[in-house]
Amino acid sequence: MEEIGELLADLSWSLGQPETYIWWAAAMLVGLIAFPLTFAFFHRLPDRGYAFTKVIGLLLLSYCLWIGATLGLFPNSRGSIILILILLALPSAALAGRYRQELSAFLRNGWPYLLLIEGLFFSAFALAVSLRSFAPEIQWGEKPFELAFVNAINRSEFFPADDPWLSGHSISYYHFGYLMASTLTKLTGLGTNVTFYLTLSLVVALAATAIFGVVYNLLASARMTTQRAPAAAPSLVPRAAIFGLAGAGLLLLVSNLEGVFEMLAAHGIGSSAFYDWVGVYNLNGPESTDEWYPTKFWWWWRATRIGSNWDIQEFPFFSFHFGDLHPHVLALPFTITAVAIAFQLFRSADEGLDSLWIVRHPWRLLFTALAIGALGFMNLWDLPTFFFLVVAVAFVANWRREGGLNLRAVWDTASFAATLAIAAFLLYLPFYLTFDSSAEGPALVETATVPDYAPINSVVTRPGHFLMVWMPLLWLGLSLIAARILVRPWPRLRPSMVALSVIPWLAPLGIWAFLILVTRGPGGFADELTTRGPSWGTIVMLAVFLTAAGFALARELFRNHENEDARRSYLFALTVVGLGLLLILGPELYWIQDMFDFRVNTVFKLYYQAWMLLSIGGAVGLYYLAVHWRPSRPAIALARLCWGGLTAIIIAAALVYTVAATFDRTSGFTNAQRMDGLIHVQVHHPDEYEAIRWLNDNVSGTPVILEAVGGGYTDFARISSATGLPTVLGWPGHERIWRGWDELPTDRQEGVARAYTTSSPREAKEILEEYDVEYVYVGHLEKEAYGEAGLAKFSTFMEVAFRNETVTIYRMPREVETVVSTP
Repeated sequence: MEEIGELLADLSWSLGQPETYIWWAAAMLVGLIAFPLTFAFFHRLPDRGYAFTKVIGLLLLSYCLWIGATLGLFPNSRGSIILILILLALPSAALAGRYRQELSAFLRNGWPYLLLIEGLFFSAFALAVSLRSFAPEIQWGEKPFELAFVNAINRSEFFPADDPWLSGHSISYYHFGYLMASTLTKLTGLGTNVTFYLTLSLVVALAATAIFGVVYNLLASARMTTQRAPAAAPSLVPRAAIFGLAGAGLLLLVSNLEGVFEMLAAHGIGSSAFYDWVGVYNLNGPESTDEWYPTKFWWWWRATRIGSNWDIQEFPFFSFHFGDLHPHVLALPFTITAVAIAFQLFRSADEGLDSLWIVRHPWRLLFTALAIGALGFMNLWDLPTFFFLVVAVAFVANWRREGGLNLRAVWDTASFAATLAIAAFLLYLPFYLTFDSSAEGPALVETATVPDYAPINSVVTRPGHFLMVWMPLLWLGLSLIAARILVRPWPRLRPSMVALSVIPWLAPLGIWAFLILVTRGPGGFADELTTRGPSWGTIVMLAVFLTAAGFALARELFRNHENEDARRSYLFALTVVGLGLLLILGPELYWIQDMFDFRVNTVFKLYYQAWMLLSIGGAVGLYYLAVHWRPSRPAIALARLCWGGLTAIIIAAALVYTVAATFDRTSGFTNAQRMDGLIHVQVHHPDEYEAIRWLNDNVSGTPVILEAVGGGYTDFARISSATGLPTVLGWPGHERIWRGWDELPTDRQEGVARAYTTSSPREAKEILEEYDVEYVYVGHLEKEAYGEAGLAKFSTFMEVAFRNETVTIYRMPREVETVVSTP
């Protein structure tokens, strides 16, 4: 009991930190201001969009700040943010007045739901902060560039923000999520060394409440009759709430099954031959551990690199465990909210989603375009997927309204889609005008044309790896599909039902096969079939699953249903599951060309989207079979019992990684808990920590600072990262990827090296003037990289702005300013 008490105290550590409450209060404020807006927009959902208020509020606040500072209407400042909040509160207040009777009834009847949402939000946030406090270092992976972006945006007076790793240029990357982090940082007045992981924890809480809201609304809608309007029935639906929480667990806590094999290996179970058969990269045989969980350095990394080190099969728990504040992570609550918007539109389809809907509801179009378009600015990979989802549900809605597939349904959907696309693009036009990318468009996955370093297990997916990654969510999603296929009455089989069952997988597979045959000829086509070998099993499984999903969807479309709301919920859930399966199938056949030269990044991005979609479908499947599967015969009762037992086993297996990785990352919850993300600098390089603090406290704006240049995923570029001051060059490889350059910016790298190594003050000054450098940083990395022989010349033409035992910061002379130095 004493150990449990200590563990609970560790997990509630964040409750004693004032930063936790400041950040939470900021999120609550933006959510409160947005609530009347979401209440009006999500008028067809049982919870009136309350679960998405904080996501929408943060989106509106950040968009207004970005567009205003981009157009030069006001600066990127705390005063501007407060002014925007006041201005947003005005239409919210007007809508609250307009809907005051509905709002009053909603609050009277729905307060248990509101308390549940807020309890879930705060609990998820506080728990995430506490867990991260055991490993708060903003170190490893891509955290340095992510911190650099937040800091650079925080420093920029107007937008676009300066690129902290390429002076003289603006950021060329989807960075709306970093702008949101900076916005809340300015509003709260906290330092980015603290708000970096507060932002990550906020994403956890926003994702938990958003997916809860989607699942809850799906299930609560299914329980309504056509006579009960959502606004009249906002009270808490207990079963919908329980499985909404299950959806949050599937998204954020469930992992893949690789952790089971890690646990077996750590305890010496199994032979080398067994692990060769399992095929997890670098898990070659039995290992050892001093604890009940694996302790080999970074063993948990292998769960996302199953086929090879070139795999990236990331899932949300790993993201939050590892701690990268990457665009796909920041976008997660917003993609879930995009699903909610799609469901809202689907439930509004009685009046038709066409050009007339756009005319009748222009502000709803604007709201939808703002939310969907934001995905492109936040994580461009998400935009086509969730735009497609919105268009797909519009198509299904128009099909049902027309009573079948005809030209009118196609035209209405096309006009809706075109208008939405144009609006979403125009709202974020300034971003696209300054954005470059290394992506070059779609290409075929061909095993014969990949680079030598790409192993076959990463070029295509082995069936065992496929099941290892996807079994937990597939089991629940397929359970929903099977249950909806078997439910009675059965409609008459129609050609359109068959077409909907096979076209989703047969069309992309057929096009791929045709193009391979045309480009490589019969011999090359045969070679491709042979080289893929067992991986065809993955495609066959996905084809079967997609056939089942399409058939279940077709049955819902054509089956007579006593409850239209339930039909819509199940149609939507099956659409979400089907889209998730398509996203998994896609990288087996196609990839987006980029600097990696094969599909690694495509798998990374699309799998992450699929995990979220299948979490929603899995929660609905879990609900349906747990609640509605009522056995009438002993054989069916036995089948239900077996299903429940298998489900429990699979979910338990999927939690092995989650629990073991958490204990390993926290050293059994014995690590010291801290909020400062630069604690590793303070401990290992205290002089550098002092220098960083001096720069952040005393240098305003975005003057260029010179520091050592080195490879990616190292400590180089650490000063620009920790301060946001632009440097001549950060990680060269990343700049090449972000800007689509064919070559590395070697001229800058060589210029920096010459500036440090030359003994000529004149040459050094010319280089500094070429890149408009105002500060020169000399610390341990600069001395290690360039030596100390050429450093003395800086003092001949520059002032010492800061100095301690191991760090000196030089500054170009200013006509009127006293030199600041530290002894």
